Amino acid sequence: MSLKECLKAARDAIGIKDFKEALKQCKNALKIDKANYTVWLFAAVATSNLDPASPDAEKAYRQAISIEPENSLAWKGLIELYSKLSEAGTPPEPGKFIAALQQAIDVSGHDDKKKPEFVAKLASLYRASGKRNEAISCWRGLVSDPTAVPRELTIEAWTSLAGAQDEIEAELVAQQVAKRLKPAAVAKPKGKEIAAPDKPEDEALRREAEQRARDDLLVRTEIDEICQALVDLVVPDASHWHERLLERLLRRRRLAGGSSKIRAEIVAECRKMAKLQPTSPVPLETLLLLQDEDGQDMSQHEAGLLFQKLVHMFPNRGLGLIGLGIMVSRVDSKSKPAKIDEARSLVGPGLKTCSDSLAGWLELSSLLFRSSSFQ
Repeated sequence: MSLKECLKAARDAIGIKDFKEALKQCKNALKIDKANYTVWLFAAVATSNLDPASPDAEKAYRQAISIEPENSLAWKGLIELYSKLSEAGTPPEPGKFIAALQQAIDVSGHDDKKKPEFVAKLASLYRASGKRNEAISCWRGLVSDPTAVPRELTIEAWTSLAGAQDEIEAELVAQQVAKRLKPAAVAKPKGKEIAAPDKPEDEALRREAEQRARDDLLVRTEIDEICQALVDLVVPDASHWHERLLERLLRRRRLAGGSSKIRAEIVAECRKMAKLQPTSPVPLETLLLLQDEDGQDMSQHEAGLLFQKLVHMFPNRGLGLIGLGIMVSRVDSKSKPAKIDEARSLVGPGLKTCSDSLAGWLELSSLLFRSSSFQ
């Protein structure tokens, strides 16, 4: 048989998954031409399907690559082989897998549909190898061109970036806490330092240091960007990312002394969330917290309308219970003392799940002062 006939026979055998016959035809072809790229590629495909763990499969792919290093087919086959071995519990050495992926990415064209998949695999390997910055670079590359990347890989990349940024912030918080608490360390007579005694006040200092560190890190906007991207992609857990974004904006506004610019951002995000997640109480609660923090009467005007809507849609939410209690206490409580007790039974439980409501604490103190038990 000629080389052309052997290659055709091998291709036909692979097409019907007769890999033994394909390998036989490849061996015949190699007797004619040992430097033929296609022969080694077919031999690698046949061998990897017969026995992925066989070193001959990798050798065949490597031989094909040595003949045409810029041809992506053998690189793709080698990566598929490494993936099979990893799934079988016998992964190749990480450095070898990473190098193969880097080469495959380099030789793949911009429109190659496998390229984003290779970048995602490379990011995962970098992450598993402790190379977080390299992994972040890969994920950034994936999200930078969403039109060329499948939606599921784009979402995976943004979510992975969120995890990486959370880790970075946790490390920065720990460093700042250690720095802040260092002066509180107790020195031994010989000059050695030991940790401060584990007392309630020490724990309070640590919590305060952690909160200050987190507040200082609000200048970092990476997590905001990630949350916004996942919200815009309308992922299944979009409400989680919207809540995180709103929480960060609220904290940033408090630190900025009630910035009107940030307030406008929060209101816009609440309106967007109300449209995207109409069953979530978060937009209404956030708007009410804004009213509360701005010192508005929580039973009047816009705040009152928001409370009524929240109570109607989500009667068991903490802020809704507080709002309902405020409205109940305003209904002719002087002539109907029982209303005060009813209001207390709503505001009290509401504060257990919404302890940062200034209006709730002020209302509870007012109700206690006006109650018969106080008098």
